[in-house]
Amino acid sequence: MGVPLRTESEVVNEWIDMHRLDEAKLILRRQIKYRFPEALTPGVERAIEDQPDHDLLMSWLDAVARENTAEGFLAVLRR
Repeated sequence: MGVPLRTESEVVNEWIDMHRLDEAKLILRRQIKYRFPEALTPGVERAIEDQPDHDLLMSWLDAVARENTAEGFLAVLRR
């Protein structure tokens, strides 16, 4: 994803970070829905929405691509 854009404005930096987080959540949901739709339960939706760590969201996205089953993905999500 490259180096995150940074500016001299803390407010703009906060907006950029919020956008990156929202985009990661959207992409993660789409990939789960595509690969493991049965895994996209209200609890998983809540875990994604409540997650403030971009790097952890990216590791979950990697797990969607790497795991062969919904159970395998969910095991990664629960760690």
